Amino acid sequence: MSRRIVLLAVACTCLAGALRAADDLKLAVSFPSSTVIYIEVASPEVLENLSQPQFLEGLIPGFKAPNLAEMLSKELGMQFTAEELGGLVGGVRRGAIGLLDIAVSGPRLQVIIDHKNPAALARALKAAAAPGNGVELAETFEGEPIYNVQLPVKVEEAKPGIGVGSMLGGGHIKKWLAQMANVYLSIQQKRYIVVTSSINAMKDALDFMAFPDDTTDTLVGNARYKEALAEFEKPQGLLFVNTNSLIQAIERITGDKGTGPVGKMETAQFFINLVEYKQLKSFAAGWWVDDEKQRVRMDAKLQFHFAPGWYEASRTAPGAQAMAEYVPTNAIFAFTNNIEKPGDLFVRARNFVLERAKEAGREEVIKHIQDMDSDMQGSGMKAEDLLNQFSGGAAVIVVPATVDGRSTQATAMLMRMKDRAKTEEMFYDSLKNAGMGKDARQTDREIEFFEGVEIHFREQNSRRVAFAFYEDIYLNGDRDAIRAVIGARKNKKTLADSPAFADARGAIWEKAAGTMVLNYGAIVSMMGNLRFSFGGPQKKKAVVEDCTEADDNPGVHIAEFMADTTVVIGAIGRDKEIVIRYSAAKWPRRAQFKSLAELFKDVERNKTIRDRFADVQRAALAHLALKGKAPEKADDLTAAGYVQKAETVLDPYGDDDGGKRQFKLAAQAAEVDVRQPILLAYQEKPGLRGRHMAVLWTGDVVSFSPEELADAQERAKMGEAVKGRKVHAALTDPKGEVPPEAPERKFK
Repeated sequence: MSRRIVLLAVACTCLAGALRAADDLKLAVSFPSSTVIYIEVASPEVLENLSQPQFLEGLIPGFKAPNLAEMLSKELGMQFTAEELGGLVGGVRRGAIGLLDIAVSGPRLQVIIDHKNPAALARALKAAAAPGNGVELAETFEGEPIYNVQLPVKVEEAKPGIGVGSMLGGGHIKKWLAQMANVYLSIQQKRYIVVTSSINAMKDALDFMAFPDDTTDTLVGNARYKEALAEFEKPQGLLFVNTNSLIQAIERITGDKGTGPVGKMETAQFFINLVEYKQLKSFAAGWWVDDEKQRVRMDAKLQFHFAPGWYEASRTAPGAQAMAEYVPTNAIFAFTNNIEKPGDLFVRARNFVLERAKEAGREEVIKHIQDMDSDMQGSGMKAEDLLNQFSGGAAVIVVPATVDGRSTQATAMLMRMKDRAKTEEMFYDSLKNAGMGKDARQTDREIEFFEGVEIHFREQNSRRVAFAFYEDIYLNGDRDAIRAVIGARKNKKTLADSPAFADARGAIWEKAAGTMVLNYGAIVSMMGNLRFSFGGPQKKKAVVEDCTEADDNPGVHIAEFMADTTVVIGAIGRDKEIVIRYSAAKWPRRAQFKSLAELFKDVERNKTIRDRFADVQRAALAHLALKGKAPEKADDLTAAGYVQKAETVLDPYGDDDGGKRQFKLAAQAAEVDVRQPILLAYQEKPGLRGRHMAVLWTGDVVSFSPEELADAQERAKMGEAVKGRKVHAALTDPKGEVPPEAPERKFK
């Protein structure tokens, strides 16, 4: 598993580099026109920063990046010096990866990397090309060798049970992974590294590259590719999906001959047919990063052969940004639109579904629509009449909330009323008497006034479902979300007051059919603990108090890292395509990504210190018991044999100085009471956040500021506990007194 992760990290790194020069070979020319998915990256070092092992070590407990040079030497017989390996990773200019096809036997992939100088790789491959090394010479092309390389990826057999592998037939994915480990590699023009999953794909790629001006059968010559990317001006990265090829590949795998949707699902089949997925022509996206202005922009286009029925039924005219003055800045998510006549949109959508249901004979769908219409009969009005009371903007928001001391989320819908008095009258006199007004009747049980606004609510499964009329807005949803809207409006903490939102919103069109707003920091906080498991539960040395636990969840750091990042996504509809623009403001700079990686590195070093301190404390107790005095320096523990490994007394932060820095042992009083939380050992120089980690005689691993450490050192000389700490609870009775039966544990 660790090897796969390392290879993934290296692959990510190899897709990072400088911007593409205009006269370079178009990487897409080496891919066939039928390529299903194509991704090209020529962006700044952001991807390189993200691929650093520190990110993996920070997110995956137990993961340690192995020595790549050692692994390549052992598994493939390829020898690299540290300098050569660094140049191999750092010499990448740009790269592309493509899914050529999907067959029952597995996917066919191709990767091409534009490298500054792959000479070290060429030398290592040539030297390693021998039986038993995992590298063999397959054949040559125009004098250049093509190597067959067996990547060091071990795939375990799929075990019966619940999981993706089981759902896909008990291990198709793992079989595919095993086959993909066998690749072909060639270096062309002393610059381009080409990797494919089959020899035939390699030969095609090299043929295409040999005649770059002839784009007839290449992706560059694909009309859909050119049309989809026509509006993208020098993107730093791009994605192209040939949906027609993708659909054909999936149908081929599933055995569908094109007579119906992918996968037969009885009633759900009707709704899949509504999508009219065969009208999808292509999807393309390009992105740009402005590190100086801290902006990221992405443009995407979904194109159709002919506009599907659902698209025509739901398409709306672009409108100006609405509801920003009501959406709290701390909202996790918000979707806004500015539909002039929502009732008319409802009628179009309902009639479309009803007509298709009648054509397909879906009686259950027809009945559901009829029941919905009958629910309104008791009020003497139609659903579209009610919806047309609203105009000028609507929004759905999700905000952070707390229920019974537990962090959660609250949701609300906001709709702007054309005439508040008329809408309230219709709501209370007509809607509440209709069948679909049942929820409104139940919600109207309790009333509270919040900031002068009357909120109606009811208790429901630990939630307070509510509605309110506020200014010209009707709100419905969780009471906490409604309160958040009212509070943000009063305190000027809405999107309309946010410079970051204004920056991100200004990068998309003035008018859009709808906009989505994301707060990345809030999203990460909502996700909770992001620390993924790796290799089962992690073992750690037993300590009483562990100051490193505060950093167990990397999501806290990522949420803080992305706290100011605001994303706005807008969409507009054209005749045969949907255009989407993604804009992020306050995007962290490259240097900040590197700092985050360093933070994760320090978090892991602190955990190493914790484990070493646990051994140091036990060794010090043994030294005190057997020699009758406290150890004076770390070497005393190793010399006496109480510490088996020399590294146990080393501070991992000492590597930053290029030397071996030992932990310092505090000077002790003549008599040491090990029941007292007295300083035992500590870091000589501060580490994470400028603090010194330390271990006490009681086994507590704690963290000190330089001033706190100095005080603890002085107290240790006098045999006194660290300021503010008492005898450990495990050694005392409920009243906090030392029980008489407890051993004295005092030594001279």
